Amino acid sequence: MPIDLENLNPGIWFDYPEDGAEECVCIRSLNQAALKEINIATEKKQVAFKQPTDEKGKINRRIPPQRVEWVEVTDPQVRDEMIWDYTVVDWKLLDMSNDPVPCTKENKNKLMHESGSFMFFWAECLERIDEIEKEHEKTLEKNA
Repeated sequence: MPIDLENLNPGIWFDYPEDGAEECVCIRSLNQAALKEINIATEKKQVAFKQPTDEKGKINRRIPPQRVEWVEVTDPQVRDEMIWDYTVVDWKLLDMSNDPVPCTKENKNKLMHESGSFMFFWAECLERIDEIEKEHEKTLEKNA
């Protein structure tokens, strides 16, 4: 099977709403490179120094303060929208007057924010992709 180095995560086309209609959506999994970009744009590392306490909850000043780190998502909505924009690659959807709906970031966000059925469809497609990838991984292990 040839590998397209220019597009290593092309996506899979799914019929929408799975009733045999001519509408379909191309969805891909969120890979590590994309997740890293999203994390850089939407997360901030926080650091604090906390004084340890004893069993009764009193501060124990004999022990030096401990460094505590955690990651905080600075803007969850932007994070969600970046994930949606990356995972929904393309679509062939029609509006009520049978005109094509452009696959833009704005339209993706509108569907994900306002259409529970589209969001459910998107989540189900990602689960199917995950199952396909797991089966492919098992096949590779058997052949090794």
